[in-house]
Amino acid sequence: MPYISVCVPTMRVGGLDILFEGLKGQTFTDFELVLADGLYKYRRDVVAEKAEAYGIRVKHVEPFENPFPMNAFSRYANTALAYADCELVMCLTDYTWIPTDSLQIHADFHKRVPYQGLMSPHQYTVTPKIHPDFPCYKSEDTDLYVADLEAGKLQETMWSLFEKPYVSLDPLGIDPIMGGADPKLFIPSGPIIGAYFHGKHESLGLRYLTAVNGWDEDLDGTHCYQDTELAGRLEVRAGLTWQAAQEDVAYIINPRHVFPWARRLRPAETNHVVWQAKKAAGYPIPNTWNLKGHV
Repeated sequence: MPYISVCVPTMRVGGLDILFEGLKGQTFTDFELVLADGLYKYRRDVVAEKAEAYGIRVKHVEPFENPFPMNAFSRYANTALAYADCELVMCLTDYTWIPTDSLQIHADFHKRVPYQGLMSPHQYTVTPKIHPDFPCYKSEDTDLYVADLEAGKLQETMWSLFEKPYVSLDPLGIDPIMGGADPKLFIPSGPIIGAYFHGKHESLGLRYLTAVNGWDEDLDGTHCYQDTELAGRLEVRAGLTWQAAQEDVAYIINPRHVFPWARRLRPAETNHVVWQAKKAAGYPIPNTWNLKGHV
């Protein structure tokens, strides 16, 4: 059994070229990638082919009771956790490249300090040229996105969204607007509070996540506060504390401007109310299903 499960929820075409390129060169190789993919039925063959070519252990799975195209980050992330078998979990997102020693840094830390989590920062880069066959959707174009998927119009972008598949960070610069969005970029290595957890480049023992039954699916249906709620629950219910590794920066290419939103059932502000209510109640254990009894 590998030591680290790299857990990645996704429901967007593209983004896998970046992820796999970052993982293929890792100095620490005792890991698996668990890809919980809302687009599983559209690209299971291409992912299987690429996984073999890259020589990476991959569990490519469809989210339980797949809610695509609804905004359901917690359900996707929980599916990945349910399939994770390793002692350690690293949370990543699609469109993310990690440096070659990132998994080594996290593995070494947890072997020294198994009772804490490790946070590494992420930084957004500029976006390369988009594939010419990919439409530029508006935020409200979720239905069109689904229709185009069903019609096979996005097949050429299932693996990579870009004009040329991503192979290097070299030609890319830091995004002038979002490049400094993660405050962990400016926090020295050492103790850090859980409020800085984003689910984008952090690692922790799987036992902590199973103890609190994963991400809270009551927050699905819209955006915001999923990470904040989980961080609070990990602290209050599991007693988890964190350290920061400022030097270990992941780079995220954010093609947000050409993707529609996942379908939102309510305004994002309602999740703030849900989070505050859960906090006031002492962060009760969420979800109607057991994380590790579902596979």
